[in-house]
Amino acid sequence: MAIDFPNSPSVNDLYTAGGKTWQWNGTYWAAYGTGPVLRTSDTAPVSPNNGDLWYETDTGRFFTYYDSAWVEIGNATDIAGALQPGQVTALSAVTSLTSDDVFPVIDNPSSATAANKITYGNLVTAMSASLAPGLVLVKTQAVGSGVTSVDVTSCFSSAYENYKVTYTNGSGSTTGLITLQFLSGSTPSTTGYHGGAAWINVGGGTWQLAADNNTSQWNYAGGTASTYAFASFELLQPFLAKQTVGNGTFSQLDNGRTGQCFLHHTVATSYDGLRFGVSAGTLTGGTIRVYGYRN
Repeated sequence: MAIDFPNSPSVNDLYTAGGKTWQWNGTYWAAYGTGPVLRTSDTAPVSPNNGDLWYETDTGRFFTYYDSAWVEIGNATDIAGALQPGQVTALSAVTSLTSDDVFPVIDNPSSATAANKITYGNLVTAMSASLAPGLVLVKTQAVGSGVTSVDVTSCFSSAYENYKVTYTNGSGSTTGLITLQFLSGSTPSTTGYHGGAAWINVGGGTWQLAADNNTSQWNYAGGTASTYAFASFELLQPFLAKQTVGNGTFSQLDNGRTGQCFLHHTVATSYDGLRFGVSAGTLTGGTIRVYGYRN
């Protein structure tokens, strides 16, 4: 038997026939009361049943009907609203987060405090701490053109105890040595460097040595020539207020030298940076990278 639905119904009007009920949704008569029903409108639907769903089209809010009331269960703006205003307002912005961006863990982002928020920087640190041991890139420093020194600041911290340092893809203006000093801020330590280098003379096949004994800098951190400038060494506990030791690869092949370099710095001070220098000429190009050893 055909159902004779009313003409010109209004949105949410109900019609019952044969023990079944339908509701006009603005386009067609939809089955009503046989299970949870989804309705879309600017105003709350009339005569709802428990479990019915309502999407409020003018606000983007989503409700379910429970215990004689519409209870909000979601909002289309929840993702952006959960982030600090002015910091992250869209998912696409995740690629440009900075270490100070804030993710509050409370309902009102504007009232976030140190006690109830996390920052992106802290989140990365916490995630790194839970990962397996390995190297973490801490600082990248480009080397300019024709420079006699390069400061690598804020590369040591309490986050890591031991470090790996490399300088690659650079060149010198002449054959020389890469030197090193520890920095506290922008102030270099100018005493207490002991160590040197041991290398094989590839031309004569003999071992040779050079030593630093309480010098003003580490004189054998790497080598330079017109076609290269590079260094690679490890440092133990430079940020701790203790003596620092290190060792690495030493190569100055233009002088026939290739071997190892060594360092023991006897000044028990906390350092947060490095100053690269050169014994002769200048440095041009390349990149200095500092990695922390994750425990």
